[in-house]
Amino acid sequence: MDVERYPEREIIEGMEGCREIRIKKICKGRIERLVGCLRALQIALPLIVNMETTPNSHKY
Repeated sequence: MDVERYPEREIIEGMEGCREIRIKKICKGRIERLVGCLRALQIALPLIVNMETTPNSHKY
């Protein structure tokens, strides 16, 4: 993929789409698994938001 040919917005939208598909794949299955997935998302989302809003978050 040639990054020069793709506007930044399209790349970001593509990444969002991949994330949505991944979440849907993880959530696919029985209701128990869906509940487990939702619980995992509840835990993961604040961490993701925190990582994105905190500077130097890539340093562990």
